[in-house]
Amino acid sequence: MEAFMSTLPEPMQINGTFVFVLVTLIVLFLLVKKFYVDAYTNIMEKRHDIIDGAERKYMDVEVLYSEKMDYFEKELKKARANAGALRERLVAEARSEKEMIVTGARKQALDQKARMEDTGEARAR
Repeated sequence: MEAFMSTLPEPMQINGTFVFVLVTLIVLFLLVKKFYVDAYTNIMEKRHDIIDGAERKYMDVEVLYSEKMDYFEKELKKARANAGALRERLVAEARSEKEMIVTGARKQALDQKARMEDTGEARAR
């Protein structure tokens, strides 16, 4: 190996400076990894966890919204059916009452007419 190293030009030979630079570079990479890459990775994992949690909450809320909408639509349908039945009953009662009022008014008018005719005949006699 010594023979090989002696054939290399001066900048390519391994010496103390090269070893120092190599060790410094390795230490620098380790420091960068520890303080930057690991911290960045932890932050990204936390961010990912927060986003996943928010997406799960969104899905839960969406399911709850869907359930509530179905419930409200059913209740609204029932209310409309009840309102329709109530309206029909009220209309039927109103028609019945109208018929009673009209029938009573006709009867009173006919009775009054008969009395007037009787009174008119009695005067004519």
